[in-house]
Amino acid sequence: MAERMQRSTDRLTYASFAGAVAVWALALFLTPILPSVDYPQHLALAAMLRRFTDANSPERRLFETNLVSYNGGFHVLTVALSFVLPIEIAGKVVLAAIGIGLAVAWTRIVVLTERPASRVFAVLPLLGGYWFAWGFVNFGAGLAIGLFLVGRMLAPAETRRARVVDAALALLACWAHLLAAAVCFLFCGIVALGRSSGDVRQRLSTTLRLLSPLGLAVAYGAIVYLRQERSAYRNYEYARLEGLRPTVLAKIEGFGGFAAGLRTDRVDALLVWAVVLLTSLAFLLRDRDDRPTIDRLALLATSVTLFIALPHTFWATNFVYQRFAMLVVLFGVAAAPRARPPFERAIGGGFVAIGVLGALLFVASMRRAARELADLDRFLHSAPPSLKVIGLIYQPGLSSFEPPILLHAPALYVARRGGESAFAFTRTMSLPLHYRFSEVPPSLPFNFEWSPWVYRADAAYARRFGVIFLKAPQPNVRPEKLLGRAGITSAAMLAHVGPYWLLRVDDIR
Repeated sequence: MAERMQRSTDRLTYASFAGAVAVWALALFLTPILPSVDYPQHLALAAMLRRFTDANSPERRLFETNLVSYNGGFHVLTVALSFVLPIEIAGKVVLAAIGIGLAVAWTRIVVLTERPASRVFAVLPLLGGYWFAWGFVNFGAGLAIGLFLVGRMLAPAETRRARVVDAALALLACWAHLLAAAVCFLFCGIVALGRSSGDVRQRLSTTLRLLSPLGLAVAYGAIVYLRQERSAYRNYEYARLEGLRPTVLAKIEGFGGFAAGLRTDRVDALLVWAVVLLTSLAFLLRDRDDRPTIDRLALLATSVTLFIALPHTFWATNFVYQRFAMLVVLFGVAAAPRARPPFERAIGGGFVAIGVLGALLFVASMRRAARELADLDRFLHSAPPSLKVIGLIYQPGLSSFEPPILLHAPALYVARRGGESAFAFTRTMSLPLHYRFSEVPPSLPFNFEWSPWVYRADAAYARRFGVIFLKAPQPNVRPEKLLGRAGITSAAMLAHVGPYWLLRVDDIR
């Protein structure tokens, strides 16, 4: 009887969790523009790739495709959906699918590690966390696929069909995002080693056999990466920052924000710390009959090591170690034993409450985004199409959101209205669409998107991109006060809403 009641309770818990994940996914559609830093760049690239399918589009002259890539899952999936949906809706559908994929992969890990069902709710504060806030959509896609593969490794079927499925998932993970796939392959290796037995030779043989479906994906990743390294043009803007790292203390102090990190009030970060607290209590009050397994502890130790050891910039990519804070949280929950019965009910209720609150906070954040980005939405609708814009974002922050949400706002112009943006991910050769070597625009000053005051109207990049997309610090600040020292004496206004201006440069002194 008790076992039947527990199964019924678990089914109700999983059904409630599915409802909370659905609420999170639907919240993405509450705002026309998402509060996600890099997302406009990825959406713009997808929109250009969609226009590239038209043989008469100007994108055909400027760009070339690179569909066999290691950083392009979001773009290709969004383009595929854009044949039946508007590009912005298609992007949100793919983003929702990534979040749902992360939730499904995590649920599978909870089930296969025989953790209490309530712990599935631990992922909800992370679905709208750092990866979403900073717009690391390809990383999110690769992580969702990779974690699902980790779940399969926890209970692999010894059939040829299962091996083919594992190989296909591994290839998809590499195609979506190489770094996320590589880390998940490492986790798969830990699980496979934990499932092996016997002497060293037997354990090694079993581990290699379990990991053999990953071989094709590893080869694919190596080939496309080396091909990229040998390409005629590489734009690794942040390579000069390679190895940049803060202190371990700074990483620990900012841990909650690195796992969540969307809201300025830090409530989402507090939810992460609440998950850490409940996980710690589960260890302290553990049921003596439920001992943590070596492989679960190894997954936790590896994720902690990655978070501590990786720098801020790695593989010419910024914000690297921060992405792994969420894995520390999840594998900590997976490693934690059940608490003794009187305490487990309270801890389980705490996980459910945190997850539900996380989903509701995300809904509130998207409603705030709809209000705070309303001027930008109207501005983009009023802007003339097909211009070559250069973004000068003097205030990229919004009051409700911690990251510089507007940093890549000019890319939204390209997504909606066409044309080009001076700072664009199409300069990166590893993405599915990039400039032809002969069409690469003049280089911008280092960190230009963060430093609009270094703009000069007589520079080569300014001659290529003659329309300024300007975001003033405040709505009452006139653009001429900001542009005078750049060498501009007059400009024609093409569009203006609130602090947003679109200006064609008329005269340069």
